[in-house]
Amino acid sequence: MVVIRFFLLYTFRKFFPRLRVFKLKMSKVNKKRRSFLIKRKRQRREKLQKLKKLYHQSKNPAEKEKIKEKIKRLAPFLEVEAYLKEKSKV
Repeated sequence: MVVIRFFLLYTFRKFFPRLRVFKLKMSKVNKKRRSFLIKRKRQRREKLQKLKKLYHQSKNPAEKEKIKEKIKRLAPFLEVEAYLKEKSKV
């Protein structure tokens, strides 16, 4: 296993000498990076809730379509119709 790792790192460095190479092992959790990811996830969730509220308040179908597109851009993995039908927890 160690030989394979060494070989992979060596070949990677050989073909891409200027790129930074990271070791292939588990490391400590970077607190700064983790807190950034949590913050970004929270902001995305809050934005989705805000857009959902705007969608239900709007009467114009064109506005509703714009909001659906924004939701799809913000969370492409989300099924928009199902998300908008489910009841808010707030």
